[in-house]
Amino acid sequence: MDTESPNFTQPAEASGSLLEGCGLGCACQAVFFLLGLAAAYSAANRLTTLLWTGWGFTQWIALIPLIFQQRAKGHPKTVQGILISGFLGMLLSSACAAMVLSR
Repeated sequence: MDTESPNFTQPAEASGSLLEGCGLGCACQAVFFLLGLAAAYSAANRLTTLLWTGWGFTQWIALIPLIFQQRAKGHPKTVQGILISGFLGMLLSSACAAMVLSR
């Protein structure tokens, strides 16, 4: 009876990096920022103003699918980078919105 010895090699490390995640998050935020800017200039109404000042929250429309995609690929560090850039973007947006709306 032939029996093969079990393979005890180390599992492959998860690919992806924190820096890659931050870069992906920043790129998505930049695209979303430009889309928001285009929407603000095309239709100057109250809804556009609210979306523009709430950019930090609406950016998650683009980031959440990216997070799920990277998690499915097995890139946990990339997901952490996307989350970091998303939260920093939300904090920055909240600070800017507070300055604009406090006038």
